[in-house]
Amino acid sequence: MSCRAVIYIRTSSEIQGERSSPVEQESDCRRLAKEKGLQVVRVYRDAEKYRVGNKLVEPSGSRSDRPGLLVMLKDASRDEFDVILAWREDRLYRGI
Repeated sequence: MSCRAVIYIRTSSEIQGERSSPVEQESDCRRLAKEKGLQVVRVYRDAEKYRVGNKLVEPSGSRSDRPGLLVMLKDASRDEFDVILAWREDRLYRGI
């Protein structure tokens, strides 16, 4: 039985998205999953502004309220996957 993997993608601004696009992040993570024999079961994305109260905010690594991250953590608590793949560690968190 192969390990169930998920991919987490985050860009915190349009400028950053040009350097590490969501497409590039997903492609690299899928390549790694294939090399390691992991089955990708879902991709979580935080690559667009989202609303917090009355403000639109960027999905910064220092924010713990990112919608994709919250859904991923909820799914993790229900044991829906075994491993998280991210393009770089700072895609998941920064100072949380």
